Amino acid sequence: MNISFFRFVRSVFNGERSVFSYLVYASGELILIALGILLALQVDNWNQSRLDRTREQVLLAEIHDEFLFNKSELVHTVGIFSKVRENCANLVQLISEKPATFDETLLSSYLMGITSAGTADLSKATIDTLKNTSSFQIIRNDELRSTLILWESLLSDYKEREKRAEDFAIERLTPFLSKRIPLPYHLGISDPRVDKAFIEDIEFENLIRGRGRLISTFLNMAEGDNPKLMETIERIIALSGD
Repeated sequence: MNISFFRFVRSVFNGERSVFSYLVYASGELILIALGILLALQVDNWNQSRLDRTREQVLLAEIHDEFLFNKSELVHTVGIFSKVRENCANLVQLISEKPATFDETLLSSYLMGITSAGTADLSKATIDTLKNTSSFQIIRNDELRSTLILWESLLSDYKEREKRAEDFAIERLTPFLSKRIPLPYHLGISDPRVDKAFIEDIEFENLIRGRGRLISTFLNMAEGDNPKLMETIERIIALSGD
């Protein structure tokens, strides 16, 4: 309160003004102080809201760019693994036909096709940033927030399936071929030391079938009857670009 208030109080006690006038005056002073505090809080809220909206726009742009990359990466990886799965199916069919002699050109192509692969470099960096900085509430779109959370769960499932398929190739298929064909496999098949009888081995057929089956488990998330992974990516792109 300012000094005039204290003068006013003194005047009351000196009998210059009535107690009622004092109460009215004091109430007015308190109301002004309360209004000042409320105004300051409102201004602070406006400033924070403005900062949040600016931060939200930056986050949305980062999310949009990240998921455009994720879509491109997934399309590329699906293309690679779809070809690997196709080669597995072709090789199993070739084995089941039991030809008198195996076409080395076909075998070379299939052997190269079943062992070549790569993993999708799918990202959730912006989600990690949102979690680490407790910034999820800055994004006002409820659907976008829930879809980002869904993406984290789907990505974890996808990477686990993808890893199983690659571990199978590294730990079982590659060692089997390494004992029978010189590297690189697609050229080594023509080496005179290679006994092509292994191609009719039940173990080899099972390895090829297993390779194809494991690849299908994660490809079905992206291109099967229920392609949640790609659908989620595309929805996030749409929501973050609005």
